[in-house]
Amino acid sequence: MFNLGPVWGIDIGDSAVKAVKLKKVGKDQISLLDFHVVRYSEVGGEAGARREGLLPQALAALQAAGVTRDRCFVSIAPQTVFSRFISLPPVDKRRIPEIVLYEARQQIPFNLNEVIWAYETVRKDFVPGDEIEIGLFAVKREVIEGYLGELAPVWQQLHGIQVSSLALYNYVRHELSLDQPAVIVDIGAQSTDLLILDGQKFWLRNLPIAGNSFTSVLEKKLNIPRAEAEKLKLDVSDNRHRRKLLDVLRPMMRDMVAEIQRSVGYYKSLSQAVKFEEIFATGEGFHLFGLDRFLAEQLQYKITPLNQLRNIAYEGPAERQKELEQRLPGLSVAIGLAVQGLGRSRATINLLPDDFTIQRLLHAKRFNGFIAAGLAWGVVGCFYAKEARVLNDMQAMMSSGERTVGQVEKLKRDFEQAKEVEPKRLEVFEKFGVHREYPARLLESLAMVMPRDVEISGFRFSEPGAGSGGGPGGGATPSTHGSPEDIREVGASKLLLTFDVTCEATLESDKLQKKLPEQIKEARMYWLKVKLVKGVLVTEPLHRRRPRGDGTEERVLQASVTVGLRTPEELDALMKEELERRRKAAEEAAAKAAREAEAAKAKEAEGARPGESGGAPKPADAPKAGK
Repeated sequence: MFNLGPVWGIDIGDSAVKAVKLKKVGKDQISLLDFHVVRYSEVGGEAGARREGLLPQALAALQAAGVTRDRCFVSIAPQTVFSRFISLPPVDKRRIPEIVLYEARQQIPFNLNEVIWAYETVRKDFVPGDEIEIGLFAVKREVIEGYLGELAPVWQQLHGIQVSSLALYNYVRHELSLDQPAVIVDIGAQSTDLLILDGQKFWLRNLPIAGNSFTSVLEKKLNIPRAEAEKLKLDVSDNRHRRKLLDVLRPMMRDMVAEIQRSVGYYKSLSQAVKFEEIFATGEGFHLFGLDRFLAEQLQYKITPLNQLRNIAYEGPAERQKELEQRLPGLSVAIGLAVQGLGRSRATINLLPDDFTIQRLLHAKRFNGFIAAGLAWGVVGCFYAKEARVLNDMQAMMSSGERTVGQVEKLKRDFEQAKEVEPKRLEVFEKFGVHREYPARLLESLAMVMPRDVEISGFRFSEPGAGSGGGPGGGATPSTHGSPEDIREVGASKLLLTFDVTCEATLESDKLQKKLPEQIKEARMYWLKVKLVKGVLVTEPLHRRRPRGDGTEERVLQASVTVGLRTPEELDALMKEELERRRKAAEEAAAKAAREAEAAKAKEAEGARPGESGGAPKPADAPKAGK
């Protein structure tokens, strides 16, 4: 793709649409030429208005403000996109697409014909012999088609659709030079994007708590309309009841801190050596008064706002310089989209369907053909002697369009043939990499059921009798608590997982000994939600003291947990049993329905038989003897 001319990056948010115009200057420099923010409240007439039904009007307002015929890239919310990070075995780079296609069939929980999908290499500097980490991203085709319907005002300029969290990654990589691992938090209206940069690697997670969450809390706690709650949230710093409002918002702030700690802790469990010291903050949600200080106090990290451009020069009107500085934290995703449009991005995912791109190109060629035909007929009228040559030129242009359509049809036929041949080629990979993702999925399943107020660390896999909390042969040590069934199940397990749990000293030890095992037993694996845990043992909780980041100490409660796990082979067997049970249940239901239908037909036939014979007299109507 030729990156000629400026590009608009359009961030489609839940409360506003933000657009930034970038252009290449020279070989390496990028300039910011223009920017616009259109809130749905400005086109919907109500404070705090959200996206539903208002996106086309907002895009039309952007066009009226100067977003013209230049190319544009738009964002899509990560909540609508399926994403997964996986590791591939060391292979030649030329074989990566084949293996990724196999993994896509295994990992994406939909038929590949029903989705638009792409992949991104997580680490660009891998060398032969290293595992290759990739990120899979997929969105259902029907979701994209509905989204394109809302984007109708910019169809002719639309050249790409990127996940907003990856656009944030492109922005950060272009603007920051990081020597140490760092966490980037982008608080939007509907969700919060958490991005972890670890050398050349990156990791993404979408958190549900964001700006709208604070608005909903004010709306509910103060019993006021949503529009008034939105206005009150933005005016906290100037409100004389500031302390009361902050008290109302503080529980939601704590929930946000817990989500960030949980995500960072999960990544640390995957990369034991990583250490974070700084969080870079962006997004309009950080405008909430006191949020940055609260996060710094609770997370014990340095909070650095991304509120200035480092590698992009502003060349717009001088009178808008101050406005750009104020709005810059909310323009991160839009800038990352425009950077990708200029071909300067790290992540190159594009979820725009190929058929949409082909239709746009054909439409552009048809428009150019109309212009060329008009000019040709003008030349024919003026220079009749050159009529034959002009007509030949016109015919050549028409045949060019026909050849394009023919090429599209040929590609479609080749694709259908490839679908028939591909399964045979992939038979080689049938046993490829079986169960290699079991540890990562296991830790993710456990993290999903662990309480927010309990920290976990020190994962250790072992077998019974190898120093686990269950003791040799499954016998519990004197300091271990668990039901007789749990002790028996842990001892019988072929695979044990031991880890340490830490919580506030004010938490009742009974919660760790009794309630925590109940929650851990709810862990499930795979799409059939197969039960993962067989039994759980918890040691006697002990009170400890541990240092804080500010030099003081805090009292905590610590215990060791031993979990009896089902092995990958046992999980596979359970999945097969569940699938067989479902198949038999479906067959029995179908057979029962068929029998009921036959019985209903027979009963209906018996009811109609007397009328067909003319109505024979009933026995009660026959004349009695002797009369």
